[in-house]
Amino acid sequence: MATEKQVRYALLLLGRAGYFTRFMDGSFRRLGASMAQRQGRVEDWLRSLSVAEASALIDQLRAETEVA
Repeated sequence: MATEKQVRYALLLLGRAGYFTRFMDGSFRRLGASMAQRQGRVEDWLRSLSVAEASALIDQLRAETEVA
């Protein structure tokens, strides 16, 4: 399970990258979210990630926001 710090930081980065931060949509497919996961809330999905998965997501989002 992702840490609280990871969840908060990922939410911040998602917002900076232009993703919705409340409810998930099709754009989260690029981030590895399954169709079933994309029916819920972003925060719930982030909390369901392992520490390693959350870390990888944060790295991916940081790379996206650095380019933008």
